[in-house]
Amino acid sequence: MPKTKRGYKWVDRAMRELDPETEYEQIIRLMGDYQLNATVLDLVVSASTIHNIVHPRGSETLAHTGKIVSRRDKRAEDGYEFFWTWFANGPSSDVVKESVARLNRMHLGIARQLPGNFSYNEDFVFTLCQLGVFNHRLQKLLGLPGMPDHLKIAFHHWMRDMSALFVGEHGPVTGFPEDFDAMLAFVEDYESQPYEHSENGLIVSEGIIQGFVERNFPKRLWPFGRAMVLTTVPEPIRRLHHLPDPNRSLAASARLLLKTQMRLQKFLPDPREGASEKYFRERAALMEKRKAERLAAHGVAAAELSEEGTSGGGLCPVPHTDRTAS
Repeated sequence: MPKTKRGYKWVDRAMRELDPETEYEQIIRLMGDYQLNATVLDLVVSASTIHNIVHPRGSETLAHTGKIVSRRDKRAEDGYEFFWTWFANGPSSDVVKESVARLNRMHLGIARQLPGNFSYNEDFVFTLCQLGVFNHRLQKLLGLPGMPDHLKIAFHHWMRDMSALFVGEHGPVTGFPEDFDAMLAFVEDYESQPYEHSENGLIVSEGIIQGFVERNFPKRLWPFGRAMVLTTVPEPIRRLHHLPDPNRSLAASARLLLKTQMRLQKFLPDPREGASEKYFRERAALMEKRKAERLAAHGVAAAELSEEGTSGGGLCPVPHTDRTAS
């Protein structure tokens, strides 16, 4: 990591000064912290999840937990915590190893209720590869060149090391593709299989899209946010999940906005504060606020109980005495 953050544009320069073969964790940390933001990460995770449930067992699992439909914000918060932890620290760190171990325990806990759903090695490999190539595929979709070679190498090595931390019902995840092009080929082959439509796939996908628009747009712009997600989902996957095509004009506007943002990133000044730093600072403040609200609510409830008891409501075992009487 650079000790100083000098200059109008410093992130790309700092990444290119690093060796992607050995310093890939630092490269991904820079990319995640200074070239992502909460909305972009939310789009990546939301669209990627719709990709990841092409097999019915994937949507069955997410439908079973109920978070996508009834606890969308909680699932988003959990996802943000995992991803920012991973981006900021890297797969070699103890904090990421413990983070993935916690996720493994969550998965295996669900597997006790849905035996077999976490027993397919290829599902784990696909999920990691799909996340690793998503930005490259999105850039290609928008008519841009795609990731530069040093980022391709860094993403491959970073995801390869992450894959070694995951465990399914079958045991440790193995067989990660040998390079970025092999990751891309694996994803395309996995997605091209003749999967059957699952009603859970539609329910979960719609829940994901609705969660994204609610978190990132005012209500009047929900149709635009919906078009943005649908635009990033390939047509075969939309067909599989019975999702509609995005509104043409809104989809064109969404593509233009995404493309413009990516191009402007090359000219606008790079941030000085990392996105993960901002996320964890704001999350800590939110946790403190929620704690204070719970304590305040508890205090109000306690005061009400105390008033009932001292006013003869039968909750206080000590008889009330009117001290003003003489």
